[in-house]
Amino acid sequence: MKITYVIIEDEERSRNVLKKMIGKHFPQMVLLGVADAVDSGVKLIKKVNPDLIFMDIQLKDGSGFDILTELGNIPSSIIFTTAYDSYAIKAFKFSALDYLLKPIEINELLESINRLEEQSNLNQHHRIDSLIKNINRNSESSPILTISTMKSVEFVKVNDILRCQAEGAYCKLIMKDGKTYMVSKVIKEFEYLLHDYGFYRVHQSHLVNIEEIKQYLKSDGVVVMNDGSHIGVSKSRKDSFLQYMAKLSL
Repeated sequence: MKITYVIIEDEERSRNVLKKMIGKHFPQMVLLGVADAVDSGVKLIKKVNPDLIFMDIQLKDGSGFDILTELGNIPSSIIFTTAYDSYAIKAFKFSALDYLLKPIEINELLESINRLEEQSNLNQHHRIDSLIKNINRNSESSPILTISTMKSVEFVKVNDILRCQAEGAYCKLIMKDGKTYMVSKVIKEFEYLLHDYGFYRVHQSHLVNIEEIKQYLKSDGVVVMNDGSHIGVSKSRKDSFLQYMAKLSL
């Protein structure tokens, strides 16, 4: 299938490396142009309306986000390229957007392009908004997590999540207000995303919001959540969990 694309990148070497990789491994992809700045990027995208945009975040006169703000909701798929640190990378994962970390590895490029056939641009504009908010948010605010369900794409604040429960290859998110979302990701992925925001995996199948724990019942080895649910703490995690909670109470 023919895919048209543009590259928005202010480093000539990075542009050339990306073009060479795509030309070698994806001969069906057609380059419609390159741009190295916000203004020229906006003009190029408006002119050629590509299927795919490789968008560098940091440009010489602004950022890739400035281009997207100017264009509004566009039909093109977007793969961001970034040299940002791990904090920003986690923001991409929170927002369910595709990215390539520079210097770009060929295997990661192949995976990103192959994913295009599986992904939908549904709510891409909102996912980009949540990404910008996550990157720019202060340390006191809750990050926004983008979750795709069978019927919709939802945007939820992390501190509104009560707990996560493994359901085979899926994970059920239980919210404070009682809503639930079934997501096609394993619980380990949510453990990675949420660990730094006060979530602890008390059991192979359960990840809980520490602030929503009401009590720990020693005799039963369970935590009681604020919604009244009882979650078992596995024997192998009991000591580390209690040590973790003890540190929080100091």
